Amino acid sequence: MQTSCTRIYINGRFLSQPTTGVQRYAIELIRGWDEMLERGEIDSQHYQLSLLTPLTAKPLQPYRHIPVQPVGRLRGNLWEQLELPFFASGDFLFNPGNIGPLFKSNQGATIHDASVFAVPHSYSRSFRFKYRLVYLVLAKTARVIITVSQFSRNELQRYCHIPADKIIVIPEGSDHITRIEADSSIFDRCQIGNKPYILTVGSYASHKNLSILYRAAEMYSPGELDFICVGADFGRWFKTQPPIITERVKKLGYISDAALKALYQHAAALIFPSFYEGFGLPPLEAMRCGCPVIVSNTSSLPEICGNAALYFDPTQPQDLVEKINLVINDPMIRTEMREKGFTQAGKYTWSMTAYLTWQSLVEYCR
Repeated sequence: MQTSCTRIYINGRFLSQPTTGVQRYAIELIRGWDEMLERGEIDSQHYQLSLLTPLTAKPLQPYRHIPVQPVGRLRGNLWEQLELPFFASGDFLFNPGNIGPLFKSNQGATIHDASVFAVPHSYSRSFRFKYRLVYLVLAKTARVIITVSQFSRNELQRYCHIPADKIIVIPEGSDHITRIEADSSIFDRCQIGNKPYILTVGSYASHKNLSILYRAAEMYSPGELDFICVGADFGRWFKTQPPIITERVKKLGYISDAALKALYQHAAALIFPSFYEGFGLPPLEAMRCGCPVIVSNTSSLPEICGNAALYFDPTQPQDLVEKINLVINDPMIRTEMREKGFTQAGKYTWSMTAYLTWQSLVEYCR
């Protein structure tokens, strides 16, 4: 007797966007599902997965079992709100990148955090309005909402009033960094490595709190340490902090994953000073690369980093400097942090993210 096939469409708009944490999550999650199909852990006779993308999506190495289907003629928000629900009509749609169509009920979504409510000053008015509206609608109409930390679950319930039985916590993975070959040419290109350096990864959005790095850097003499800042400004969406003029911080902008891995491997420490994070992937990436991690003691970061990081008050530059000095001056602490970091990051794998997410979705899709 032949069983009916359940079709699941995946919102592939993330493939037309720069790769940040949200896009990384989507890429690795779908890679995990493709591997599950390869191993027979997803029944391909019963479930058919397809990735729908706009025509502007960037090239992607084909998955073995999940076809990528460019559809429609529009792009951006118009594609997502008008054409995507048309092409996914009648079937379940999963949105891994925070938002999805307003006028579709048979769908689920991953919402990574509630920052558009909690730190509204970080976003442009149009971005804030769009995301708040979509979150509030999805909270009522989506069959299931997945988020990436208990902190984010609490925040989404607080701001969006999502019923407890409809929101599920499934953490992200971090092992993608192990598949990347480090590009050490970044050191010569950017004249880094002649002295120890402190690395920071993040955009210039105000809640990322990069200004504390500039204030901390000024407390050191020029010959002691380099301070390296990696990340794009995304000024179109974020209200960014006004630039602070200092020669003590080298701003590299957006760099490749391979170059970032090389920086992780040789940094004296990673500083992650955010006021607000739904998960915080860079600290786990750094831990995987043997880099000591110093993070702010706010939002989801203690939940994700556990006892493998040093914590500081993100409003106090002197506290940050004391933690940097502790790592720089004590080899035993560095060794202990590396060992704890490997253990902590090892708890977060994309295969587990994919498995748990799939098990959750099949309870709701139809």
